Amino acid sequence: MRSKRSAPKTNHRKHTSITSFILNPPKNQEIVFIGFSEIEAFRLVDLEGLSQQETGQK
Repeated sequence: MRSKRSAPKTNHRKHTSITSFILNPPKNQEIVFIGFSEIEAFRLVDLEGLSQQETGQK
């Protein structure tokens, strides 16, 4: 007897609003500034599910 398989899970994420981004970096590290375009690239990859190549074309 075969067991029933459920439909494969999809990796759909709900869109959320980020209200803060707090890091606790180690001391004596160089500060790295992230611009709007880099944050938008993170959003497109992480929230929209685009590949890095697709993100670079937008």
